[in-house]
Amino acid sequence: MNFDKIDVVKWLNSKGHFQGIFWTICASFFSNLGDTSIRLLGSNLPAMQITFFRLFFGTLIVLPILLYKGKSSFAVKNKLGHFFRIVIGFGAIACWVYGASQTSLPSITTVSFACPLLVLPLAYIFLSEKSCWRRMLSVGAGFLGVIIIAFFENGGAKQTSNVLFLHPGIIFLFCGALLFAMSDVINKKMLASENLLSLLFYFYLGTAVISFIPALLVWKQMGLKEVLYLLMSGVGGVSILYCILKATNATEISSIAPYKYVELIISIIVGYLLFNEVIKISTIIGASLIIPSALLIGYYEIKKERTKTKLVETYDSGSLDVM
Repeated sequence: MNFDKIDVVKWLNSKGHFQGIFWTICASFFSNLGDTSIRLLGSNLPAMQITFFRLFFGTLIVLPILLYKGKSSFAVKNKLGHFFRIVIGFGAIACWVYGASQTSLPSITTVSFACPLLVLPLAYIFLSEKSCWRRMLSVGAGFLGVIIIAFFENGGAKQTSNVLFLHPGIIFLFCGALLFAMSDVINKKMLASENLLSLLFYFYLGTAVISFIPALLVWKQMGLKEVLYLLMSGVGGVSILYCILKATNATEISSIAPYKYVELIISIIVGYLLFNEVIKISTIIGASLIIPSALLIGYYEIKKERTKTKLVETYDSGSLDVM
C-alpha cells in the first residue's frame, strides 16, 4: 500500500471509528500541550499576561480561516449572547490559567474531566432540561472527586487557602471548569442561530480585548522562550476544538468518549518527565469518581438522544402510513 500524502489526507478526512479515535487522542495531546505551557510559564509570568497571549495568539490563528471562508463567517445575530459568553469565557480562562500554574499536571487534567458533569445542573437551570436521579448522583460523585483532590493536593503551591484547607490551585481550576460549563450551555443555545467559526473568532477576540488592560497592570518582560510557550498555549487552545469537531464528525461520540481519558496518562508521563511530578493517591481516588461519573452521564445523554431519534422516526413512519 502506498502511503503517500494524498492517501493520508484522504484517510484523515474520512469518517470511521479509527479516525474518531485518532482525532480524540490528538485533542488530548493538544490539551496537555496547553496545560504544560502554562505550567512552564507559571513561575515566570503573571497569570493574566499568560491569559492575554493565549487568547491573542488564538485570535491570530482563527482570523485567516474566517478571511478564507468569506464575509458570511463574520456574521453575528445574537450580539447579547456573544457578550455574555465572552465575559464568562474570560473568567473561565483566567481562573484556569491561574489554577494550572499552581497545580500538578495530573490534577489539572483530572479536574478538567468534571466539566461535562457541571453542564448537567446548569442545563437544568438555564435550559430547563430535566435530569433523573442517576445523572444527579453522577454529578455529586464527580464533585466529591474534585473535593478529595483539592483537600489533599499540596504539590503545586507552598501554602493552602483558608477555605476548608482546600488547595487554591484546585479551587481556581474548579471555578474555571464551572465557567466553562456555563459557556458550553450558552454555546449550545447559540449554535442554533450562529456560525461555529464566528463563535470561535469573536470569543477569542473579545476575551483578548478584555484581558489586555489587566495584563498591562502586571506586565513582565518576556524572552524568546516565554513567547514560544505562549504560542504553544494559543495553538493548543484552538487545536483542541478543531480535533474535537473532527472526531465528532468522524464517528459517534459514544464510541470515542473513553479515549479522551488517555490525556490523564499523557499528563502523568509529561508531569514526571518535565516537572518530576508523581501522581498522588488523592488524584487517583478523585479520578476514580470523576471519570466513571462523566462516562455515565455521556452514556445517558447518548441514550436519550437515540430514544428521541427513534421516536421521531416512528412518528414520521406513522405519518407516511396514514398518508
